[in-house]
Amino acid sequence: MDNFNYIIAGGRVLDPASGLDAVMDIGICGDNVACMADSIDREDVRIDASTKIIDASGALVTPGLVDLHCHFFPDEYYGLPPEDTGVLSGCTTMVDGGSAGMLTYEYFSSQYMEKSPSKSYAFILHHPIGQFFQEENWKNVSVNADATADFIRRHPRIVGLKDKLTSDFAWYQGVEGVRRAVDIAHKSGKPYAVHLGTSPRLVAPDEKASESDVADAVRACTLELLATLRKGDIIFHAFTGKLGAIFTADGSYDEAVRAALKRGVLLDASVGRANFDIESYRLARQKGILPDLISSDLVQFGLTDVVFNLGTALSKFIDNGLRLSEVIHRATFMPAQAISLDDGTGRLRENGPADITISHLETGEFIFQDKMNGHTFSGPCLLRPKMCFVDGKPYETKHHGMSAPAAPR
Repeated sequence: MDNFNYIIAGGRVLDPASGLDAVMDIGICGDNVACMADSIDREDVRIDASTKIIDASGALVTPGLVDLHCHFFPDEYYGLPPEDTGVLSGCTTMVDGGSAGMLTYEYFSSQYMEKSPSKSYAFILHHPIGQFFQEENWKNVSVNADATADFIRRHPRIVGLKDKLTSDFAWYQGVEGVRRAVDIAHKSGKPYAVHLGTSPRLVAPDEKASESDVADAVRACTLELLATLRKGDIIFHAFTGKLGAIFTADGSYDEAVRAALKRGVLLDASVGRANFDIESYRLARQKGILPDLISSDLVQFGLTDVVFNLGTALSKFIDNGLRLSEVIHRATFMPAQAISLDDGTGRLRENGPADITISHLETGEFIFQDKMNGHTFSGPCLLRPKMCFVDGKPYETKHHGMSAPAAPR
């Protein structure tokens, strides 16, 4: 019988997928959880002088956080080094939200994904070179659907196809582009994920179209998406307030949204720096619609502004009507299921992977931004990841979130 390498002692263990919420000890042996008990006897034969005891009293111990949408391809304009979106932010599993395309993925994978301390996966962008392009390049690009679907099938760490429904995509590719993308994902056997929210401005300066024409093209693509997406497909930035938003005061998309949700389309809040609007979220809640998933969309500029880390993103929902267990579920088990990770990711159980996040749930009056230069709102809780384990290996976090609360309680 192998000895414990670590014991996480006396934390509040919260695993919504298992219905577990109790003060417990967790013993880690190698890369697995070896024991979960109310209290591990300090005379246990599996404890010796090399066992490290981590005092988690007053802390929250959860399955390792899974960030379904962040950007960790640092060669690309928005991307961060993988450590920043992963272990330094308390995330044990992370998914890149379409930084690379078919022509750039293998470099991204070999240079960054395979060297990441966190477990890493990726959506690839529909555009072959990924986000290394100016948006107007959609004007002339052609995509080989069969080759793209085959590429996705041959790379197991690619979890799906991603598009950004910008004004440029809508204008140059239109509803046919939407249909082609969904068809590629269908052929690959993986989900299609789409970024909603754009300005009505075309990047290409030589276009004659008015903003009104472009806005109409975006709305047509949004409706096509809602009609075409299938079970397991994902809408990123579901609560954006920009053009293309699906939650509007006039309810113009309500019927199509409900039909899509009934088919099993998933809503990801994917907060980001400029793609979450608190009023859109509150409007959706009034209609009885909640996110299925909560991710950060953390990019280079988000470490010190608006986003900070996944814990801060989750706090916005803890402070706006979701229970703590509901929020943790949407950032552990649910995203793992969304990308078909059936290896125990998103759960805590004996003999399962020792992927664990330890956080402090602080109370006070915290001032959040819902988007860059946008509204602010206050909330009573802030979730600060402090430490995590990936396959039993410990990492101290660095990006703890916002500064101290405005008014401690």
